[in-house]
Amino acid sequence: MPQRWLHNLLDIITHGKYLGDGWWKYHKWKDEISQQLGVKHRILRHDDYKKIIEKLKTKGVSIEVNDPYELLKSLHRIPEDIKFNKTELIGLAHEAIDYVWSSLPREQKLGWVNAYRDVILNPSNYFKNRLLEPDDLDLPEFKKLQEHIKSKEIDELI
Repeated sequence: MPQRWLHNLLDIITHGKYLGDGWWKYHKWKDEISQQLGVKHRILRHDDYKKIIEKLKTKGVSIEVNDPYELLKSLHRIPEDIKFNKTELIGLAHEAIDYVWSSLPREQKLGWVNAYRDVILNPSNYFKNRLLEPDDLDLPEFKKLQEHIKSKEIDELI
């Protein structure tokens, strides 16, 4: 599972706000068995994720999980007639990121970290493709992310 800073950025990108400590604790609990089972840990404690993917499949929608930017963009392309509650959407975004992250070798994780680090440090570069909105920069959590990223070496962010 990626570090918390990456999950917090994901919250801001996909939902326009930081979702709070409660969500993080729940997500971490679901994934704590990954240390024993690796990628296969999703067979336990992930029924909500499985239901979301099935719901999308029955409507002919697939989520792109092989590229970090396309993954996030694909969440925005879910047709409006497919209704999800907020918890389902949050779960889908976080599970998708975890799914991709757990399958990446270290070199590719470094690439992700560099890419998302750039989003945080140079956010205005990402307005044109609407990955971020100007209002996102005013969020206290976004400012915390910027401070956190500035204080770390790249290897510390994996």
